[in-house]
Amino acid sequence: MLPRAAHAYLMLLPDAPRFGAVFSEIQDESGPFDCAAAALNWLTHDYDTLREALDSATHHRDDLAWQLAETLWPLFLHHRHLVSPTVFADGAAAAARTAHTTDDPEHTRRHRLGQTNLLLKEIAARMKLGDIDTAETLLPAATALAGQLDSPMLQATAQAQHGQLARAHGSLTEALDFLRAALRLEEQGGTPRGASMRHRVLSLILRDLCLYDQAEIHLFLARDLLAATGDAKDHAQISEPLGTLYSLTGRHDEAVTELTRALTVFGELGSHYQATCHHQLALALERRAATTLHTDPPPDDTETNHDKTTQDRHRAALHRSRARELTPAPSAAGTAPTT
Repeated sequence: MLPRAAHAYLMLLPDAPRFGAVFSEIQDESGPFDCAAAALNWLTHDYDTLREALDSATHHRDDLAWQLAETLWPLFLHHRHLVSPTVFADGAAAAARTAHTTDDPEHTRRHRLGQTNLLLKEIAARMKLGDIDTAETLLPAATALAGQLDSPMLQATAQAQHGQLARAHGSLTEALDFLRAALRLEEQGGTPRGASMRHRVLSLILRDLCLYDQAEIHLFLARDLLAATGDAKDHAQISEPLGTLYSLTGRHDEAVTELTRALTVFGELGSHYQATCHHQLALALERRAATTLHTDPPPDDTETNHDKTTQDRHRAALHRSRARELTPAPSAAGTAPTT
């Protein structure tokens, strides 16, 4: 089951960090999934079995337990209502126990990397679900572990999470400082995908500050860093905020194009991110409709502004309805979830 779960992880997050030995063991194998949607469907349908296997492994095979927890991260990302953050907490604890029972320094380091990665995953999961207080409590220990391991990639993740917490508290200048530090770490010893993620979050903070030109530059840089990978899901993560930015700055046609592109990818996956795309598309279409009403049509345009406005408003209503259907109930923590 663990090798199959690892193959699913690679289909969904081919360029994301992972530390379990299973990924080295399967690297030359052809996987059982022909597309990301098939991998996500399997993780979704077999989640209860995977969770039971993880719980069982914590009693006698901690090394398997934490690796199983690691493979469940993409399922949380796309169906976060299914996977509790405690999955990653349990995995981190299992990795810590395993590190104490091995005499091989290389193995000890791998287990510590897994522990830190899973702690950071738990923190990210709690922030995404709106449990900001718990995330803030856990982050100092995870940051210290990342520093001890001298892993620029994990240090960058910790800095980025400090930035997300600062953003959640409304401290946007502080958030920028943390994200810029995270970006420097990614550029020194991280990955192109990691650097792309930091640029994307920087753009969100700059958008919060209404610095739209700077936000757009960071999104273009984020997209450029992904050019070599061609992973549609990562590109869709850029298209959504880019479309949102275009909508805010009055470039309505471009906004609809980018948001539709993102929705197509996440719709094929059946991903949680569909809800955001539907919501932003509704806003973009409503803004375009409002603009069209006050614009003189070209002389050769046979379609009236009234018709265009009616069509956009109808589409906006459909997207807004779909967004409501896909949006989970508010977090019990009472704090707005992060993106």
